[in-house]
Amino acid sequence: MRPLQHRGFRAGFRAYDALVDRFAGGVDQVDALEEAMARTGMVQLALRRSARTLLPLACLYDYAFETNAPNEKYSLCPEFANAARRGEDLGQLGCFTDSCSERGDRTLCPSGFWGFRHDIGAPVDIDVGRPAATGVSRGAGLHLTVGVSTDSNLVERAPHVSVLHQLCPDPSWHYAESRNRLFGLMRTAPSQIVYLYCHAGVQGRVPYLQVGPLAELGITRDNIRHQRVRWTEPRPLVFINGCQSGAVEPELALDLVSGFITTAGAAGVIGTEITVFEPLARVIAESALTAFLAGAPIGRAMRHARLTLLSKGNPLGLAYLTFALASLALDPPADAST
Repeated sequence: MRPLQHRGFRAGFRAYDALVDRFAGGVDQVDALEEAMARTGMVQLALRRSARTLLPLACLYDYAFETNAPNEKYSLCPEFANAARRGEDLGQLGCFTDSCSERGDRTLCPSGFWGFRHDIGAPVDIDVGRPAATGVSRGAGLHLTVGVSTDSNLVERAPHVSVLHQLCPDPSWHYAESRNRLFGLMRTAPSQIVYLYCHAGVQGRVPYLQVGPLAELGITRDNIRHQRVRWTEPRPLVFINGCQSGAVEPELALDLVSGFITTAGAAGVIGTEITVFEPLARVIAESALTAFLAGAPIGRAMRHARLTLLSKGNPLGLAYLTFALASLALDPPADAST
């Protein structure tokens, strides 16, 4: 079965089964929840700052099916398979807007995954006297800060950077190929987005990001305070794209994410706790940032990016986590009609 493996469907439904009673408020309320969730909508789950586990909402699969059948007995939803084969916009497909009519005990459809059917956000409950960001101010104009690893193995860096530069041309483009340059830009550039195309990992129990050459020092949570990165207006969305990086344990990933939110004041953070590779990372970032800068809320922008990647046969957009209100969007232009 392509593009999704059977084990992904099984794991998604088993995770859903373990959680849905609590989501619904009891087993007797599950039917009502499933009816409400059948159509595309917005899903938000607040994460407490002290959470020890990240809940991968995007990976939950809510179409009940027989999980113990032999692999060869499963088939893929024909409506999805035909649309994907024809290169159609999956976001307009009935499966992804009003649930799949073809699903069954042995007929599986990717639209059962929440990340493909819903706009998802998981804002971190920071409780530090600063309200959760509901929008990102345009300020005097749109600006983008980009920090990259210069590792020569990242062969798609140059074309990726070129695409991003077109989204925010000079003088709204702020670019860093070193740790010091990045910290300087984060302190001074009034950016709506801070995008990191970097390496990530863990040293001991301390997660870090790395921009610039491989010999460069890492960036850990405490560095954000030491370097006095404080965002007030605008409070940017931070997008961490850790390419060819080692996986970070969930509780450690949340610690680094909450540092950007609590210490620096980011409006939200996007990241992944698994290893991602450049073709995947490029599609997700370019699709999501294009949609967000065009005015889409971040939950919708990320869903669009996941479906774009799925249309290319890759389901791993589900691995990206959005630590922000799903409704977070750029504030309307000052001269926009009301």
